[in-house]
Amino acid sequence: MPYREALALQQSLFTHGREQHLLLLEHPHVFTYGPRTDLSVNLKVEPSSVGAELVSVKRGGDVTYHGPGQLVGYPIVSVANSLGASGHVAAVQQVVVRTLHELGLTTAGVLAEYPGV
Repeated sequence: MPYREALALQQSLFTHGREQHLLLLEHPHVFTYGPRTDLSVNLKVEPSSVGAELVSVKRGGDVTYHGPGQLVGYPIVSVANSLGASGHVAAVQQVVVRTLHELGLTTAGVLAEYPGV
């Protein structure tokens, strides 16, 4: 699913409902970046030169790549505050790691300095 379409879906689910959702998606080549990103320092390649989009997003973090073959999980949930959100992300990562281990992918894990599995 194209990233911008996925972002619109996430925003709609969050804005127009109170249910919790987990979207598992794969995107065409895309780089996203948050409002505090210094693109002149942290963007190492011109996205169009590798067939990718560049999309500004309202989230923390720096430049992030998503592309074919990469499964991206988007939990749409309410958490008490921004500190709760960080703890929630860590808990979701551990659920994914444990699930992958049960499926036989025992090298799956989390790197402390990077979000994601």
